[in-house]
Amino acid sequence: MDKNYLDRIMLRRKLMAEFPNTVLASEDSVKPAVDELYTWLVGTYLPTRYPRMFEVRPSAGGISPVLRNLITGEDLSMSPGETPRETLKTLGGLVDDDFLFLLPSEDGDSFTLKGFVTCFPNGFNTSKKLNMKLRDIHKPVPSYKEKLEKSMDRYFAKLKPGRFIKRANWTITTTDQLFTASGNHLYEGEKIPQEEVDIRVARKSKKKDLGTPWQMQ
Repeated sequence: MDKNYLDRIMLRRKLMAEFPNTVLASEDSVKPAVDELYTWLVGTYLPTRYPRMFEVRPSAGGISPVLRNLITGEDLSMSPGETPRETLKTLGGLVDDDFLFLLPSEDGDSFTLKGFVTCFPNGFNTSKKLNMKLRDIHKPVPSYKEKLEKSMDRYFAKLKPGRFIKRANWTITTTDQLFTASGNHLYEGEKIPQEEVDIRVARKSKKKDLGTPWQMQ
């Protein structure tokens, strides 16, 4: 949460309207998990952690409380929607986070992606990953099967109710666009794009255009 909150929330809502089938998807089985997250965020976390941005207050009719977004002036129901997709859409326009829900696979082998709201994918189309197991989602990743598959399955299998685990990943992006549903990844068989830059010209440009941003030519 920072000074860019409103701009990013408006961007997320715009993306959900323009690319609904790319950034939103869910199976019925994910509803309990989505509902649990929504209820906790709206009823506990947001108004407690960010009281200057979110506030629980009585509804206009006084029947039940609502969550008032003090930045947008909107009131949100404290209850999740009828469908997980509806709830995910509300979450996607409420907080500046992407959510992906992995559930234990029906055959007891690994975990499967069953729902998501991903407005800011970094080089992949999340909709193509729905109902895929971890190993299949990461199949394009070099050496995933040999080096990471078993440890990743163990990692998720060890997660217990009430325990929160934070993991940090990093990446290099090739664009300033937050919504990047393709590109930015190089998979086996693809060619590396080549770009030649004349350093002498760039240096000359830097010296000549003092006081303006340096742009490579």
